[in-house]
Amino acid sequence: MMSSETNKEKSRDSRTPVPPAGHRWKEVRHDNTVTWLASWTENIQGSIKYIMLNANSKLKARCPAGQ
Repeated sequence: MMSSETNKEKSRDSRTPVPPAGHRWKEVRHDNTVTWLASWTENIQGSIKYIMLNANSKLKARCPAGQ
């Protein structure tokens, strides 16, 4: 998976992670209704895959309610 195939989800007030040198993100979204951090379309069946925080994640537990 290349960074140019990856969608990034972030809050409006956070910085966008820097992609690897010579690459770019496919899309950066600011959507507080989703729970995924990144998505991409896998190359075998063409289905969308997501990266999400584990429900027990310390980072998720520290996020203010409603985000």
